[in-house]
Amino acid sequence: MLDLLLLGQKTAPDFFWDARGGVLPRGATFTRGSSGWSFNSAGVLTQAGTDVARFDYDPNTRIALGYLAEMQSTNSVLQSQNFATGWTSSNIALTNNAATAPDGTATAATMLLSAGSALHQLQSSASFSYTSGSVYGVSMFVKEITGGSWIQFSFGGNSGYNFQPSTGTTGSALTGTQSSFVARQLANGWWRISFAFSAAATTSSVVAVNFVDSGNATPAPAITGDGTSKLAIWGFQFETANVGVTSYIPTAGSAVTRSADLLALPLSSLPGWNASKGGVLVATYRLHTIKTGGVEQNPVYIWDGGSNNIDLRAQSGTQAGAGAIGGLMRATNGQINIGVTTSPVPTPFLRRRQAFGWGVTRGQLAMDGVLWGTQSGSFTLPVGMTAIHPGGNTGNSVNGTLESFAYYTGSRGDAFVQGLTQ
Repeated sequence: MLDLLLLGQKTAPDFFWDARGGVLPRGATFTRGSSGWSFNSAGVLTQAGTDVARFDYDPNTRIALGYLAEMQSTNSVLQSQNFATGWTSSNIALTNNAATAPDGTATAATMLLSAGSALHQLQSSASFSYTSGSVYGVSMFVKEITGGSWIQFSFGGNSGYNFQPSTGTTGSALTGTQSSFVARQLANGWWRISFAFSAAATTSSVVAVNFVDSGNATPAPAITGDGTSKLAIWGFQFETANVGVTSYIPTAGSAVTRSADLLALPLSSLPGWNASKGGVLVATYRLHTIKTGGVEQNPVYIWDGGSNNIDLRAQSGTQAGAGAIGGLMRATNGQINIGVTTSPVPTPFLRRRQAFGWGVTRGQLAMDGVLWGTQSGSFTLPVGMTAIHPGGNTGNSVNGTLESFAYYTGSRGDAFVQGLTQ
C-alpha cells in the first residue's frame, strides 16, 4: 500500500515496533545478567531467566504493557517473604505460608490482629543502611482477608503512609520524609504499596507494618485490637539509592541484585536511517517509578558508546521538575536540548506518548497531543552512532514499560511531530 505523502515525505514510519506482541525486533540483542520478574497475561508474577526479556501486563486489567526495562537494583531485605526468621512480631498472630501470593505460590503470610490495647506490629530484625541526601524505594504486597483494617507501612520509624487494603484507600502520611506513595492494584485482592524515603542523615533503620486505626498518623501507635482482623503480607523490598521502586526481587537469607535490562538494535536494522537528515522518534510508554538523584529515564536512546547520542527522555532529575526532554549531543557538545518543566508531572503507570524531532535547523518536543517545546538554530548532528536502545541503556533505563516506538527519516514540521503524539 502506498504511503500517503505530506510535502514529499512519508507519513508512515520507516520503522515501528509494537512491544505488546511479546517479540523482540529482528536483529536485536538482549542481555540481563540475572533473572527478573514481571506479570503475565493472567496477572501472575512470573520469573524470567537470565538474558530473557520481560513483557509485562497490567495485573489488574490484564492488558499488555510491553517491554519491561529496568536499571540494576538490590533488595536489601534479607527475608522478603519468610517471616519466621529475620522479623519480629508484636501482638499479632503470624502464620507463614498461609495464603496464595501474587506469584501463585502458597508463600504469603497472614497477620491476625490480637485483642487488647497494644502496638500490633511486624518489623524487620535487621536494619538497612542509608546515606544522607539519597532517596530509597520501599515496597510490600498486602491483601485484606477479614476486618477492613488499616495498616501503617513505614521505614525509619516515622516515615510512611496508612493504607486500607479492603478499599484501596490511602490515609495519612507520617511525620517523616516520605513521598510518592503508590498503591498498585493487582489480581485477587492484592495491592503493591510503595513510597520514597528521603534520607536526612547517614544511618540505618528498619521496615515495619502495623495495624492502625483509621487516619491515625502517629508513628507506630498503640491501638485496641479486635482479635479478628486479618491481612496477608508478602514481598518486602528496600532498594538501591535513587533507583526508585522496581519490580519484585525475592530474597531468602541475603540481599539480592537484579541486573539491568539492555536491549540493543543496530541502526543498520532501521530502514531509512540517516543521521545527516534528521528524524523523529516517537515512543509510547509507562514509567513504573520516578527515579531521583539526577538519574534519567529514557524510553529510547541512540548512542555511539561515547560522546554522540540522541535521546527521548521521559524524566530527568538533572533538570528540576522536567517532565520530558528531547536532546542530541555531538562530541560532548549539546546541540538540541528541549527540557520542558511545565509538561505533565511524571506519574507511575500513566500511559504517555512522546515525540522528539531533530534536524540541522529545528528541534521539537511533543507529548500527548501538545507541542511542549521547540528550538531553532544551526545544529551539527551527531555522527558515528551504531545502536538504538529501546527502553534506554543500563545507565538511563526507562524503569518502566515501552509499549511501542517508531522512527521517521528526515526532519519534519512542528505540526507533524505534534500529531504523532495524539
